[in-house]
Amino acid sequence: MWNHPLIVLPDGVLERLVETAEEQVSDGGSEGAYKMFLSISKLARKVKTSPMKARWEEMLLRPVTNVCARVAATGLGDGYLAGRVRRLQKFTSFEKRAVGEFLECIAGTVTRRNANTLWLGFSTMADSGEVRKARELMRKWWKMEWSSIAADGGFMEWKDEERSRLAGELRIAVEDLGVNKEPRAVRGGSASRGARWGRKGK
Repeated sequence: MWNHPLIVLPDGVLERLVETAEEQVSDGGSEGAYKMFLSISKLARKVKTSPMKARWEEMLLRPVTNVCARVAATGLGDGYLAGRVRRLQKFTSFEKRAVGEFLECIAGTVTRRNANTLWLGFSTMADSGEVRKARELMRKWWKMEWSSIAADGGFMEWKDEERSRLAGELRIAVEDLGVNKEPRAVRGGSASRGARWGRKGK
């Protein structure tokens, strides 16, 4: 699949290939996403010195990596990646690095819809340098977003311990998360954002 002539195919063919990869990864959940990411990481090493490196990255490497990260983010609570983290010391240096890069990619998919799922997923993983980097990306996102989310009533459906954990991480009072405030209307619609913040990230 990943031979040199592949990258010279028309853009439309490569885009369809990415779509096919997304279908396959979606069926495989976080495990399938991780294994696909490993394959992409190995390919990235092979084409690092290719004169067509930029095209590889634009048309295949980056799009497929993004697909893998989105799928894994959705299934972060299934425990597969947490299991990989627990066994990091048994991995090769390549796979250790790949795990760290993948966790960072997953953290990079954070939105208001999935922030709670990702936050809890990373918070419950065994502590390691790789996990700490992903947590730091999440922490930076929270620092920028928590106040507007609180104003929208976005933390109302969180469990008390979840709010306490986040407040402690942000070094703010739990009350600052605005759990007693009524959600305000969202621009472009009357539904509140609070409904988007269920504990399963729906």
